[in-house]
Amino acid sequence: MPTRIPGKLTPAQYRVAMHIPLADNNGEDFDPIVIGGIEASILAIYGALTVTEACGVWQDGDRTYSDVQKIYTVDVNRENDIHHMRRLADVYRDTLGQQCIYVTVQTIHTYLV
Repeated sequence: MPTRIPGKLTPAQYRVAMHIPLADNNGEDFDPIVIGGIEASILAIYGALTVTEACGVWQDGDRTYSDVQKIYTVDVNRENDIHHMRRLADVYRDTLGQQCIYVTVQTIHTYLV
């Protein structure tokens, strides 16, 4: 966590978000203990996170799919942390039997006020 100096702009950071579905591709909910373990491991590694619940929809031909998910967001200072989050996504993808897990990265600047 950056030193808190009111009105000071922190050095550039990265905001990394990992999108974890709450159900498999057949609509069966994942075990809440597994999802809780994912959340606990991200918290243990990064020390803080923001959890957002979301629902996405997409179409494939004539079929519309919906996907309830949790988005786990962390702010990090080093590019190595981005790569680590990506490796975690690989593990979670395999654990949940998914074709992919979305990971998004943004460069951010934060004012501490």
